[in-house]
Amino acid sequence: MSNNKNNLVVVAIFDDQDAADSAIDDLKSWNNQSKAMKLGAIGTLNLEEGEIVSRIPRQIGKGAAIGVIAGTIAGILSGSIGILIGAAGGALAGGAVGSMFKKATNLRPEDMIRLKEELTDGKVAVMATVDEHEKENTSGKLKRYGGNVLTFTAP
Repeated sequence: MSNNKNNLVVVAIFDDQDAADSAIDDLKSWNNQSKAMKLGAIGTLNLEEGEIVSRIPRQIGKGAAIGVIAGTIAGILSGSIGILIGAAGGALAGGAVGSMFKKATNLRPEDMIRLKEELTDGKVAVMATVDEHEKENTSGKLKRYGGNVLTFTAP
């Protein structure tokens, strides 16, 4: 879809990681099977030492794959042992770039404060970036797994 802006962030707060993982698995499966729905980033948010930490495996995977390719090319140019070093270094660098991908959680400061208040006592949030027409179905899926759903508009 060329109009896939994913400018809404649907967040569901779950009591524990197991519930969040079940919801993520279902969201990813549904997203992969549906031609009409193409969600953006899907991941988790939780508090670590008072700060919100995001884990968005989908973005990390893309970054690592790109890093492996770039590293392998660099290794080829520098010789045979360089291929292994280049691929490994590229994966690490690409994964780091992917993990720092902030577009997926591009929320306003007041939204982040609200999330911090929700993510207490070991709670975990599942987040997905969506388009307007995907919001209701995504929220429904997350509610079925027991999530308390919040929706934010990315600035």
